[in-house]
Amino acid sequence: LGDLGSQRWRDKRSRFQPPSERFDPRFASVRAIAAKEAANFVHAHHYSGTMPATRLSAGIFVQRPFSKEMLCGVCAFSVPMAQSVIPKWLNVRDPLEGIELGRLVLLDDPSRVGFSAESWFVARAFRLLRQKLPQVQGVVAFSDPTERRDENGVVTKRGHMGIVYRASSARFAGRTKARWLHVTPRGRVITDRALSKLIHAESGADYVERQLRDQGCPARMLNEQAKHYIDRLTAEKVLVQERHPGNLAFVWRFKERPPKPYPAVR
Repeated sequence: LGDLGSQRWRDKRSRFQPPSERFDPRFASVRAIAAKEAANFVHAHHYSGTMPATRLSAGIFVQRPFSKEMLCGVCAFSVPMAQSVIPKWLNVRDPLEGIELGRLVLLDDPSRVGFSAESWFVARAFRLLRQKLPQVQGVVAFSDPTERRDENGVVTKRGHMGIVYRASSARFAGRTKARWLHVTPRGRVITDRALSKLIHAESGADYVERQLRDQGCPARMLNEQAKHYIDRLTAEKVLVQERHPGNLAFVWRFKERPPKPYPAVR
């Protein structure tokens, strides 16, 4: 999974699990978890601090001898931001016939989820997906290859090349369109959709404004319209416009026959 090892997360900070810290599947199992439980885990540990709308979330649980069972990772199958994503990348007519792998997050805990746990987890999460949502014919995942830094030059996100997806037998399908992004002082991307919610006072606008402040942007001035606020942040280069070359796209296509369930692993 790369020279550095498997990239892991805890409290939004990354760590690389070296190959010497091997994963032992004897104590692990995978099962569906509630959306709230998955979101809480992702919010706590993933660098983005955000969770997309999901159709199904799977958790990897590990119970070592003489210890309690622990949630050590989440695989979230999500709804793409646009209805056209699934037909385009999976070559199906109905968007419900495909799904996006929106989040894949494992803890930096070598005693429970050592090196190579990702591919083991993904294989079982896919099997669970096919059992729960049999109409799904394939999965698409996107990997952002761009490294991102905060205003002090500290790396907040390394470039992701989709190594885990390749190791899980995904096919590289190409690249999304290049586009402009807005990056906060702390190196976080604020999407055009999020800014649109704020400008048009849509549901979630308050959350977007709070996210901007949390990411180092000054607060909106009294009676300042949302559009003028965004324009001011951009003009003052608090929100930096960055040209992004496009994400890497990976796809998995399923066979027609649904799989048999994995036996419980302990």
